[in-house]
Amino acid sequence: MIVSMLAATALQVAGAHMETPYPADMQRAEICYAHVMILIEDAARETGRVAGPSWFIREWWGARLTDEQSTDDRETRAKTAVVQRRIRDADGFAAEHTDCIQEAIKAGAVPGMTP
Repeated sequence: MIVSMLAATALQVAGAHMETPYPADMQRAEICYAHVMILIEDAARETGRVAGPSWFIREWWGARLTDEQSTDDRETRAKTAVVQRRIRDADGFAAEHTDCIQEAIKAGAVPGMTP
């Protein structure tokens, strides 16, 4: 199920983007890393399993985090901001989520998978 969800997400066309509610110092890599972590947590909660492509995408975004962005405190802050986006702007969250996954797949994060 999660593989089909990833594939469907990767194929969606992102809509117009609203301004994000994120702190000015928050960077795309940490926002996208938070999106993927939320995807992984949702899948684990719903099915008890997480598909392999999710891990590749998580690792791809994780490799783009700076040491400062890789702290537990900073990752929690980014994840909280992304969860708030999900609550306040579901369409913006979905578009951003799709963009993050598509970007990683297009860059080759998942061996053998293309958007």
